[in-house]
Amino acid sequence: MRKFGILALVISGLLLAGCGGNGGSSTSLEDFIGIWTGTWEAPDFSTTGTVNLTVADDGTVSGTSTTDGFSGTGTITGTIDDDGEVTATLDWPGIPETTATGVLTTSGSQLNGSLTAPISGTDRQVSFMLTKQ
Repeated sequence: MRKFGILALVISGLLLAGCGGNGGSSTSLEDFIGIWTGTWEAPDFSTTGTVNLTVADDGTVSGTSTTDGFSGTGTITGTIDDDGEVTATLDWPGIPETTATGVLTTSGSQLNGSLTAPISGTDRQVSFMLTKQ
């Protein structure tokens, strides 16, 4: 159960970070400003969950995340830049705070990508699929 909680923390952070750019194409922060909702998946743990994010005009990100099969809601905070580089922190009740980094992409109203965060001493990848509201 603790492993899934940590994963949820990391994934939430990763998904929050998911409000980044599209890694190679010309993007701007403007492409990511708004409210995003969707799901995340961590193949290493066969775990999924939900994410709700808000990206502000200044590139700050805030939101929440849940993990299927784990009670509680994680809080996400972070930043993104014009290139889509993300640094996000997830604070989950009863679990140490975790920081995730990565680069994300957008296409129209879709935000997709993956981020990496340390979970139990090992870097883990989390994928996400979000839709702009």
